Amino acid sequence: DGLRHGDEDPHDLIALFEALRRANLRLWAVTPEADRERVGRHRERGPESYGLMVRLAAGHDRFHIAQAERALAAVRAR
Repeated sequence: DGLRHGDEDPHDLIALFEALRRANLRLWAVTPEADRERVGRHRERGPESYGLMVRLAAGHDRFHIAQAERALAAVRAR
């Protein structure tokens, strides 16, 4: 793959993923409700709120978790 994650230790990748996820959850928790509705301009999607950006990122995380689970299941099935 272009990012060469296949060369990395899977445990290191999972640890990094978990650390980033924790940091994002912490940032969300300390962000005041009113600030979550502030709007910026996404380069491709146009105006969107901070809250929407975070929710989209959270959904993207779940996509990658499911992707990893499918890959592990395929490896274990061999």
